[in-house]
Amino acid sequence: LGNNTITLFGSDFGNSSSTIVSASVGDTACLTVAWVSDSSVTCSVPAGAGVVSVQMSRWGVAGVTGQNLQYVAPSVTALDFPNGPQVGGVVVTLYGSSFGPSPNENQMWTVGSTTAPCLDWTSDSAIGCQLSSGFGENLPVGISAAGQAGSATPTFTYDEMELFFLDPINGPPSGMPYLTIVGQNFGASPPLGTYSATVGGQPCLQPSGQGRFEGVDWISDSSILCGVPPGAGIDLNVSVVYDGAPLAPLVSKVLAEA
Repeated sequence: LGNNTITLFGSDFGNSSSTIVSASVGDTACLTVAWVSDSSVTCSVPAGAGVVSVQMSRWGVAGVTGQNLQYVAPSVTALDFPNGPQVGGVVVTLYGSSFGPSPNENQMWTVGSTTAPCLDWTSDSAIGCQLSSGFGENLPVGISAAGQAGSATPTFTYDEMELFFLDPINGPPSGMPYLTIVGQNFGASPPLGTYSATVGGQPCLQPSGQGRFEGVDWISDSSILCGVPPGAGIDLNVSVVYDGAPLAPLVSKVLAEA
């Protein structure tokens, strides 16, 4: 994070300790700078992240260094929740080290192949990251700060969405304005992606749109509303799709009575 002392080696740093020298790491001045000799100066490194340039000046005249300093890469050792909803939209707290001295280090994390920002910085060792929508079990986790990729030992698993039952279980051939699809892990807040559903292969009509558009309404983590289109048949399949990924079809008993 910082507070280590590094030595800058070169030439023309001055002939005595009265020489005024300064140095910076990235955009931040060294915490302390001490002249050692005409060819060496020490710098107490400020907190930071990533790979940054080191600059030095003598009597206010900038020198040429061409050297970079690399902070210790971020590392994740634990997650407060090792699993979460497929629809995303929740914050997962990462614990570890070298997440940066502030929330301004462009901290990002990955779950599988999906990247999302970490906006809830608490400290160099704890940061909250947004969970994007996704699917899969035991997915690798990644972390980066100031563009520097780090390492992570935990994995993350998306909770599988499930469909349980329908309410009501039958209706007229003219259709119904409301059919409640009951299940779990639909998301604790309005999803980032899009749900759609079909009854007997026919798209649901969105209740909030008074049946003028295809679609469904997310209600809660356990329920979705579908407007049933006109049709006929018994034991029709009701299928739900989230962002193009289908859930297991629920064999329903939506009866279109003659």
